[in-house]
Amino acid sequence: MLFKQLKKEPEKTGEVCPDCGSDLVIRSGKYGEFTACSNYPTCKYIKKEEKEVAVVAKCPKCEHDIVARRTKKGKTFYGCSNYPKCNYATWYEPTGEICPQCKNLLVNKNKTILCEECGYVK
Repeated sequence: MLFKQLKKEPEKTGEVCPDCGSDLVIRSGKYGEFTACSNYPTCKYIKKEEKEVAVVAKCPKCEHDIVARRTKKGKTFYGCSNYPKCNYATWYEPTGEICPQCKNLLVNKNKTILCEECGYVK
């Protein structure tokens, strides 16, 4: 026996669609909730949500920011925001401190602060 899921009624946000002037509503879809025009399918406006970028440290190669990113499978890694011009990336969270021996970034690996290049341990 198949069960039909009850659809949740769209909830008004109090904002107005910039394309047609109708109300914007919060809808739920395959990838979660999103804000769209209540006049769908006549108006197909969807409000773009800005992603938060977590700046962790400065890149030792090019001085741009190192940001937290996710792989396709959801694992977090830390890479330069200047990619593809700079290819600095690490699996471990950088502390922002510089290694006194090789001038690379120190990272937090299993509660130990160390340098991935030369093996220096703080």
